[in-house]
Amino acid sequence: MGRDKALLPVGGRPLLARLIGELREAVTGEIVVAVSSPEREVAYRSLLGPLPGGVSFLLDRQQDAGPVAGLAAGLAALPDGYAYATACDTPELSRQWLMRLLREAEASGAPAVAAQNEPLHALYHTGLARLAERALADGDYRLMSLLRRAGAVELTLTEQEKAAYGLYNLNTPEQYETYLANKPHKIEE
Repeated sequence: MGRDKALLPVGGRPLLARLIGELREAVTGEIVVAVSSPEREVAYRSLLGPLPGGVSFLLDRQQDAGPVAGLAAGLAALPDGYAYATACDTPELSRQWLMRLLREAEASGAPAVAAQNEPLHALYHTGLARLAERALADGDYRLMSLLRRAGAVELTLTEQEKAAYGLYNLNTPEQYETYLANKPHKIEE
């Protein structure tokens, strides 16, 4: 992308601020934003301003270890239960997807539930913090590997279902521009 995706403007706000707002409306409990460095936390705090109650920043357990490091930090910091993990470049949050994940977790008792090949639109039990720590110690920084080691339920979805649930990320400038061109956004004051 060439720039920090969390700070991409969408509807007059940084993408991360928009995502935090949507999460605040959709979930109960704490929202943890895992960051890879103290400098990134300072940058986010300066741009986001005061955070809503129940939102905090945590440093990754290990620098340069990707999302597994952030997931390990977040799961370890949260109370016992399930946590939804998403990426900062996720432009849409689907309550229907969250509810489907919760239903699957309750029905299966699985420690994690995700769409096939979508580890950052997934539900993880906080008890997986130790397994994430072990993956970091082993040098295995792939979330898909963690899901498989955990015995996660992986849901098979069509591309249409993935789009309907908002299971996509803005990884390239082209994806970002296409998203902005096709999605109406209200400018928030």
